[in-house]
Amino acid sequence: MAFSKLKDLGDKIFETYLKKPFIGIDFENTSMIKDIFNFANDMTFRFVGEHRSHRTGGTHRRKKGEIFSDTFQGKLSEYATYQVLKKNSLNADKPNLERYKLGKWDSGDMTINGKKIAIKSAKHFSNLLMLEVQDWDDKGNYLPDEGKKKIDLFILVRIKPDIATIMKKLRLYYSVLLNEDNEKILISEIEKNKWEFDIPGYATNEDIISTIKSKNIILKGNFLNSYKTKMDADNYYIQSGDLRNISTIKNFLT
Repeated sequence: MAFSKLKDLGDKIFETYLKKPFIGIDFENTSMIKDIFNFANDMTFRFVGEHRSHRTGGTHRRKKGEIFSDTFQGKLSEYATYQVLKKNSLNADKPNLERYKLGKWDSGDMTINGKKIAIKSAKHFSNLLMLEVQDWDDKGNYLPDEGKKKIDLFILVRIKPDIATIMKKLRLYYSVLLNEDNEKILISEIEKNKWEFDIPGYATNEDIISTIKSKNIILKGNFLNSYKTKMDADNYYIQSGDLRNISTIKNFLT
């Protein structure tokens, strides 16, 4: 399957044009919001676990607030995927909230019927599934994974509202510490929002191999859609309009 390349606007700016509108789905269980907050807090500000400060091939060193934002969004996306898979009568395990130290991670986000699923989270206005080039070989194997086992499916999940915007308004996004007062303010602001998600689609391992072979890459230093988003690392990409419809996912997992 051939995937469409981004539109080259010149001056290192590339634009998505195969888009899917965000159609929000409510979370059935909102009580997990506090659990995800505590998980993200433990993995960043509380130093119980740890995530790396930079992306593979990237040079930007993320502050704790940025890592918190990415961790919160990522774990919320796992719960979204869990909800959708259960709706499709697929026996998915609940997302893992174990606190890992730096250098240790799950081998794939979920496993169903022996097939590994990677969940790629994004803001609600995003229209790209992206994979950092240095993390993958030409057979679609995730290189940091012990044993270099392949990921069978890649699911794109979009989250609304944008946790990064919330944290920026509170001036916490670039924080390195979170005191008790700020922690209370942040969880209060998070809990007063209505959290939604959608899944514009998914890609198979074969799709990713095709993308890699086609060299659908947005390079480090290029800009996405405008000068506001500068790429920090080389990324393979698939536009949301090229992704497979989530309604067909059961065919690939049973």
